[in-house]
Amino acid sequence: MSIRYLALCCVLCCALLLPVMAGAQGTAGDLPAPASAQEEQEVEAMIADAARPQESDPGIMIEDRINEYNTSGAGAQFMQKQDEGALFYTTASAPVMEKASSPAWPEFRQMAFKEAMLLAQQKYMEFLGVSVKSKMIRHMQSDPEFPKFSQEELYSTSRFEALLEKGLALLGGKLDAMLKEQGIDPQEFNALPPSKQKELLVRSVTEETVRTARGELSGMIPVQTFEARNDKGDHIVAVAVVASSAFKDFVREALAKKGELKPNPKRVGGPAVRDQVVMDKAEMINQFGIRRVFDENGYPVLVSFGQSYNPYTGQDYQTRLENRGVALEQAAASAFANFAFLFKAHGTVSNKSGNKATSSTVGKVEVDAKGNSFESTEYVRSVINQYTSTIEARGEVSDLPGVRRLHSWTYIHPEYGHEMVGVVHTWAPQDSALAKSLKEPAKQKQAPAAQKAKGQAGSSTGKQLMDSNDF
Repeated sequence: MSIRYLALCCVLCCALLLPVMAGAQGTAGDLPAPASAQEEQEVEAMIADAARPQESDPGIMIEDRINEYNTSGAGAQFMQKQDEGALFYTTASAPVMEKASSPAWPEFRQMAFKEAMLLAQQKYMEFLGVSVKSKMIRHMQSDPEFPKFSQEELYSTSRFEALLEKGLALLGGKLDAMLKEQGIDPQEFNALPPSKQKELLVRSVTEETVRTARGELSGMIPVQTFEARNDKGDHIVAVAVVASSAFKDFVREALAKKGELKPNPKRVGGPAVRDQVVMDKAEMINQFGIRRVFDENGYPVLVSFGQSYNPYTGQDYQTRLENRGVALEQAAASAFANFAFLFKAHGTVSNKSGNKATSSTVGKVEVDAKGNSFESTEYVRSVINQYTSTIEARGEVSDLPGVRRLHSWTYIHPEYGHEMVGVVHTWAPQDSALAKSLKEPAKQKQAPAAQKAKGQAGSSTGKQLMDSNDF
């Protein structure tokens, strides 16, 4: 029961009880007058309006969540630095195309996050440099003469009528059936007089705008994700992204030096990376994209989150495991893609919008079976809005050593029952250095000269090269 409904009940109770209480203090004959029929209808309408369920709008909900983040959360700090000219910060949202009841909802949800990221990248590319072309057109045409029928059209079997009869013959009974479906009597339709119409006066205003942008996306990173939903299973997601010269320099340095980075003394002594990024599964499903954290020794670590889902919902265990394995590989592919977009990425944007407002006066002429014509005028107002948008982002990174899978998880969504899977990939300078050393060939020592066998009896044991501390 909503607060609005409870408040209305209280108002109605007061309205009904106060006269009775006042009458109790007076004489028995001072009873309140009965409500009129109009007053009763108004009360019923108020009750019905209050009892109507108030449907929540995920779009408004996520706007409120983003506004809260930007005013009292970490977003406020990003916005302050943006005002100071130190970085670029923005948010973007995208609705999930399918309801949560769909078996493929987790995949649609993941793609919605990627769409939101593309929309944020569009804002960034337009910020870097946008090209705009726009034109406006006013068109006006007047021809006040009403349309007319020629003698051939009225009294002879013209070529047009022959074609029309041929078309009706081909349709056969289909036309009658279609008319009946629309509630139209076929006999009355056949008895309709012929008619013509034309625009006597037309005035239109058109605006067309094309804007394009392109730019480097390397170093642009998401810092937060958001999600909102209603009771019907409609979801919308959003991302907050940041780009700065300092972070782009870090990305370039990491790629150029292949991991030979120095630790940050101010970050020494913090929690281990695993403690930072491996969390409860209910929280893991909210992690998308790539982040940078620092380990306990102050070294920067890139953490990439990937998600997918298991489409199999049957009871066969082996099939479920096989599909789960495929889903984990798809999640891994998504996590690897995050590295490509972070280290080396470019994008393009092309948007075209058109708005047209038209006002026209249409003249119509009808002719009955006796040849009498009837003219009528109709005024038409219309607005047409057209929009086309294409955003493309491409990422690529070659020979990036040190990427490892830190964690993987499987989680049954508590509300919808979907089996969701995810992986966490990391890149750290130490891992990059280790990968480089493992790729280098080992130094070979010169083998000692072989000794001649003496032919004496005995036994021997191989030299111990490894112990349990190695594993």
